[in-house]
Amino acid sequence: MTSTWAELVVLDGSVLFVDDTPRRVRAAAGERVPIMPGVRHHIEPAPDAAFYIQFYERTLESAD
Repeated sequence: MTSTWAELVVLDGSVLFVDDTPRRVRAAAGERVPIMPGVRHHIEPAPDAAFYIQFYERTLESAD
């Protein structure tokens, strides 16, 4: 079984992250926001924003 999640990484400016939990986070340059799997979300970048999404994957071993 594989679990994938992500992280919003802001390099410059700011980005508003919104999800359905409901969570609203304004992240500025140098900040990171975890993005949980299976939760609908969107971002609203400021005009001067530079950012990327880092994806992580973990393979879960079966406990037979």
